[in-house]
Amino acid sequence: DLNCTIEATQRVPQNTQIRTTPTYAVPGRSYCRQIGGQTRCSITPPVIYGGNTYSYDANAGLRRAAKNQCMADLGYRPALIPPCAEGITPQHLKSPGKGFPRLTRETCFIASESQYFIGEP
Repeated sequence: DLNCTIEATQRVPQNTQIRTTPTYAVPGRSYCRQIGGQTRCSITPPVIYGGNTYSYDANAGLRRAAKNQCMADLGYRPALIPPCAEGITPQHLKSPGKGFPRLTRETCFIASESQYFIGEP
């Protein structure tokens, strides 16, 4: 429900936090070996990992909970709807045309690239 999204956004505004991941270094190394009368060395430079900066919304979970509470107050509840059996097309589904169908044990969904179809075969 869009009104619940708006209400939750107004009640629990975004709270952007910036963090940096920890850093750690792998020290460089030098390897030397004697070849004939010469010493040859190769050096591996040190490598520093981490130190990446990222941002996140510290209120995202609370805002989601506020929206879910609003939806529950309107009578909505979560439902797990299984996918329809293979071979069932949107044309096979009985649906009310407007709104969502009444959920039964036979209710299933079909997902296309741009939309979902819910109904009973």
